[in-house]
Amino acid sequence: MKAEKLANPWLDKLRPYYEKPLPADVIKLDLSENLYGPSPKVFDVVFANLDAIGQYTRLDHVIELKNALSKYTGLAVENISVFHGADAALDCVLRCFTKPGDKVVIHQPTYPVFISFAKAFGVEVIDVYLKKPNFTLSLDEAIPACREAKVVFICNPNNPTGNIVISANELSELLKLDIMVVIDEAYYEFSKYTVAHMVRDYSNLIVIRSFSKAFGLAGLRVGYALAAEEAINILEKARIPYEISILESKAAIAALSDLEYLEQVVSSCIEGRDFVYRSLLELSDVKPYESRANFLMFSLKRGDIKAPKLAEHLLNKYRVAVKDLSRFKGLGEEYLRVGIGKMEHNKIFVDSLKAALAELR
Repeated sequence: MKAEKLANPWLDKLRPYYEKPLPADVIKLDLSENLYGPSPKVFDVVFANLDAIGQYTRLDHVIELKNALSKYTGLAVENISVFHGADAALDCVLRCFTKPGDKVVIHQPTYPVFISFAKAFGVEVIDVYLKKPNFTLSLDEAIPACREAKVVFICNPNNPTGNIVISANELSELLKLDIMVVIDEAYYEFSKYTVAHMVRDYSNLIVIRSFSKAFGLAGLRVGYALAAEEAINILEKARIPYEISILESKAAIAALSDLEYLEQVVSSCIEGRDFVYRSLLELSDVKPYESRANFLMFSLKRGDIKAPKLAEHLLNKYRVAVKDLSRFKGLGEEYLRVGIGKMEHNKIFVDSLKAALAELR
């Protein structure tokens, strides 16, 4: 029998999720990576523990990382579960709290992996569109949708818009419903806005964070969930054994031990973000949107230029990669996102954008 006939039918319309390769000389501002890289302490720890490559992670390594995260977050160890990246935590939430045929609420635009994961589990997605021009979440629309669903995913700050889409007070209204509320705080370190403290009062709240952004560990894949002990116990039952390697665990602990470096990186990114925002405000052809993350969304005011064309031109002529957002739900062919790099990268981007806009007239 063919594999296609044995596969779950809801996978038919899904496509594998890969990022296209880019040459080494390209300034990569398309994935909002931390171009400063991790703390020097991370490199020291990784090189000192290369012999751990041949070993499985044991419970003591996980506990050590949870203890470090407890100190960092101010929450108890019992409120923390660690994963092979924040995406693995999102996957685990769906495995624990949904089954095929259930519904989840996802605001649009947002991180497209939410949609991919839900559809991979045979779960129906209810879209709630953020309100323009500021891309805010309307509770008048979200609450009725949530009454039909098992889980709601909210990205805060939101990718790709960069703004805070829901406040703690608004969130408390959603938490009154019979639904699991998942808040993706991958960009927390840049916004300093969190609802993690609310897990002490609500067992239907899960906050997910990442080491890929501010901590610069995107290639090592470390993420974690913060929730009430009741919810953590459920997630722990379904998480993959040996999920985080010893090297990843030690690297994350090293990153948490150097918060001075973290704050330097965050401060530099915010300075760069403000520079790019001010620079784009001066351009008549684009509109930048205020951001609380390490990226900036902007839209094109000219109808004769579309995002795919501009992104392609910046890449091919100026070797600068930005994210074309034309395929994101709730946006269109006029939206792009640029990650914030080191100041020299930001200046190259601004100069390249100015030149590209002039050339595409």
